[in-house]
Amino acid sequence: MPKVAEVLAQELKRAGIDTVFGLPGGENIAVVDAIQRTGIDFVLVHHEASAAYMASAMARLTGKPSACLATLGPGAANAVAGVAHAYLDRAPVLFISAQIPDKLRPLHTHQYINLQAMFEPITKGSFQLEANTARSIIEHAMALTMKGRPGPVHLQVSADMAGMEAGDEQVSFMEEMNTRLDDIDEVRHLIKNFQRPVILAGLGFDATDEHYSLAKLCEKLDAPVILTPKAKGALDARHPLYAGTIGLTQSDPVYEILDEADGILALGFDVVELVKPWQHYAPVIWIAPWENTDPQLPATAELVGEVGQILSQLDAFQTASNKNWGTECVATLHKKQSSIQLPMAKSGRLLPQDVLSAVRQTVNDDAIVTTDVGSHKILAALEWPTYTPNSYLLSNGLSCMGYGLPAAIAASRLYPERQVVCFTGDAGLLMAMGELAQLRDTKAPLVIVVFNDNALDLIRAKQLKAAINPQGTEFHGPDWGKIAGAFGLGYAQVNDEAACKLAMQGALDAAQPIIIDALIDPSSYPTSARNQL
Repeated sequence: MPKVAEVLAQELKRAGIDTVFGLPGGENIAVVDAIQRTGIDFVLVHHEASAAYMASAMARLTGKPSACLATLGPGAANAVAGVAHAYLDRAPVLFISAQIPDKLRPLHTHQYINLQAMFEPITKGSFQLEANTARSIIEHAMALTMKGRPGPVHLQVSADMAGMEAGDEQVSFMEEMNTRLDDIDEVRHLIKNFQRPVILAGLGFDATDEHYSLAKLCEKLDAPVILTPKAKGALDARHPLYAGTIGLTQSDPVYEILDEADGILALGFDVVELVKPWQHYAPVIWIAPWENTDPQLPATAELVGEVGQILSQLDAFQTASNKNWGTECVATLHKKQSSIQLPMAKSGRLLPQDVLSAVRQTVNDDAIVTTDVGSHKILAALEWPTYTPNSYLLSNGLSCMGYGLPAAIAASRLYPERQVVCFTGDAGLLMAMGELAQLRDTKAPLVIVVFNDNALDLIRAKQLKAAINPQGTEFHGPDWGKIAGAFGLGYAQVNDEAACKLAMQGALDAAQPIIIDALIDPSSYPTSARNQL
């Protein structure tokens, strides 16, 4: 009979998982061995949170479960931020940890933490593998990552349990209640009466499969399309009905359009992406792969299932919306935004908007962009033009610094033929700097653009707005050229848009990993002290 570790590896393989990211310990060497013998790649990371970030990015890009691994105690504790990211960013990740054997408890406490108590609040479930029920529990855990609203599931397996023969005893699990499905004809009737409809698409909208349905729907309704950051690309940013992104600040420009709506079609929407509480009173039609809970929005009608299929069923309707309402209000908003005058950059510095412009001019339409967390994330989420589905990755529900680089590495592994760019602050890159070693080994042609302002600018801006002297938010960063050299990466420092564009083009032509050190003047960020949140 196969051992528990072998059954675990077999179930990973059966679920279509071909890569596990992790940092092993002595307690799970049998699991890692079984994973590799099954033909699954094991990718060594340099911090356990990075493993979860990489698995989350892989899951987002493929639409399938992914997996990561850590040892017991400190290894599992290090993974908490990454697993919590997967939880609030709705990523189907199986997190596998080691644990001290039960027979050593309670007298042995070295490196012992109650991992189930730790991970239950930030996963959809935390399970301890037992030999006789291992396969049943693993199957359930894998399915649970994708059931309803996706999210991580934790499995813990001790070293002695991993080496035991696995039985086939089944475990019964309570099934969720059936979700609510309103009548399609009723929803068609509601849509027909909307004069100023708005489409709001979120992270539950599978843009890879459903973006054509979205384009068709918005054109038929002449409805502005507002996307949350994780849905960027669901509609080409060049489409005349693409209004912009919501969820970054208290006063995102697209709120002007949303406030005018007399009906909102919420497609795969999740308020976890909004920093501003939901306060809109127009009728909401909820269409998502999961039920309207946690929290429950005041929806007039709910349709739960595959969004693309539901949109196909809704296709046969007539609309009473004002002719050109959508195209006109989007054009008016974009004209207003383009008229905003940015400050002049300080000598020897460039504005972050210049960086976005230089990168967009040089990369392909389908380039994958990841962003870390900070002022640059808010700017990029609001203003980076995304042209293709599922090509913009960020930590948004939890908003974890240190996410950008690991996510970019995962994207580059999955799609080696596509251009991948990581936007990161200097502080965020310092958090994940160990992962540069992966680029030294793989030579993946990843472009890392550092928005270098020697500060935690987003927090510093809040201090300045509150008339508080910056404390604990400014620092002297490293010499990024020497850092790049130490890891065998290319390097360029830029302080104007032309130089940034030239460095980008050179990096893409060389097809080698590089750090582009952009010396930023942060005064033009949407969150700078000169603006209001």
